[in-house]
Amino acid sequence: MTSVPVRPLQPARPVTLLLVEPDPLQRQLLGKALGRAANGPALICESGEEALAHLDGARGPHQVVTTPQLPDMDTVTFLAQLRGHPLTRGLPVTVWGRRSERSAVPGGVLLGSFARWVDRGETLGDYLAGLHALLDTGTRPPLSA
Repeated sequence: MTSVPVRPLQPARPVTLLLVEPDPLQRQLLGKALGRAANGPALICESGEEALAHLDGARGPHQVVTTPQLPDMDTVTFLAQLRGHPLTRGLPVTVWGRRSERSAVPGGVLLGSFARWVDRGETLGDYLAGLHALLDTGTRPPLSA
């Protein structure tokens, strides 16, 4: 049995996360976990188009977390549009998915600091380890000037 240490993550300042996840169960689980760990809201969208439309609002997120399999556009297009948007151009982006889904995001996109991959895993133990890695990368407070 694999045990994953659980430690509270409490950033000094709230972090607003944008979660893009088409699966309702994943949205519920990740939305709660990320919002709680970030000490701030998780803005949850079902699709790339919904997420991009949300960015036209007043305040943008501090971090973007997306699945590699979006229902309405390929991940590379979504990431490119994030990089082209003034609110998200310099934001950290994490792609959260299974090893089998990694081919949806070309290696050059990830290696070029365009986005970071966190493996979701195939077993419950791997999933929990991936969730902890996601929480560690997805809840860092924004840098102040």
